[in-house]
Amino acid sequence: MKYGYVFYIFAVCLKVGVISITLDSNDLRNVRLRVINVTKQISRCKKILHLRKARCAVSEWNKLNVTALRLPMKNGSRKYGLSTTLYADCDSIASSKSIAGSIYPIWLRRGYRFIYTRCDFIYSKIREKTGWVTFQQRLTGKVNFQRGWLDYVNGFGNPYEDYWVGLKNILSLTRQNTVIMYKDYSTIRPTLRIDMKGWDGFEAYVEYEKFTLYSDKSDYRIANLGKRTGTGYDFNRPDVFLQQHFITFDRKQEDKRFINPDCPGPNDGGWWFSVCSYANLNGPYASATENMTVHNIYWRYWFTINKNNSALKYVSMKMRYKA
Repeated sequence: MKYGYVFYIFAVCLKVGVISITLDSNDLRNVRLRVINVTKQISRCKKILHLRKARCAVSEWNKLNVTALRLPMKNGSRKYGLSTTLYADCDSIASSKSIAGSIYPIWLRRGYRFIYTRCDFIYSKIREKTGWVTFQQRLTGKVNFQRGWLDYVNGFGNPYEDYWVGLKNILSLTRQNTVIMYKDYSTIRPTLRIDMKGWDGFEAYVEYEKFTLYSDKSDYRIANLGKRTGTGYDFNRPDVFLQQHFITFDRKQEDKRFINPDCPGPNDGGWWFSVCSYANLNGPYASATENMTVHNIYWRYWFTINKNNSALKYVSMKMRYKA
């Protein structure tokens, strides 16, 4: 049976008149279903756009108001607590004079989520570390760093003690200062800093002016670190980072063989390895009676600057964004 229906399509606003369409009951049912589906899609799109607008606002500001967050505790557990502001970097926390402790939720602009990490606000004669986001720390030796690829991608440990924030999060942190240019994006790379302290109390550091990390498609290759400064390297010798891919024992590069006992390798922990690397800050934690070797936390130039060559008691990797 045929039914006559008249649809007014923008008739009043556009003044295009009336279009007469004849539909049967099945056609009408299909039209109604399509209208319902389109309405639902529009409603979902509005919610997504509203949420995205709220989240994208963080790209313009350094903070985001939040309510309840799961705060990490020193014993590894978590509890719910209130936080009024979520910052995109540690410098903003220092500038706001909101320093209360050292562990903070940092908002990742790429991915619209936050991570807990340590903010380094310590001053000393050889260190000016206000506003440094710490993404790796060895402090107690309680956390095992001899792990596989997925753990190093996602992160592990406790920021109160030993932890690795995760390659995907480190990548996002290096791209916090991405700005939209004409038909393109421009990223202001952060400064990378490494702090080291031996069991004998000797300290050193090194900074790189431009910390660049590539995506997972390139196995998070590290490159283009720029000029280095500090006390923890030999000016006359090559750098410890030579555009290496990140490698773990279960994800080795086919063209690299780690059989030299005099070189660090992925069996000792994940790192940016070459065939014979100059560093592995994720190696096994050594005791106070040991010396630094290629099979524990290793930094090639440590023995050249510290005559005792004591094992490293503390090491951290952190970044800071240029103003």
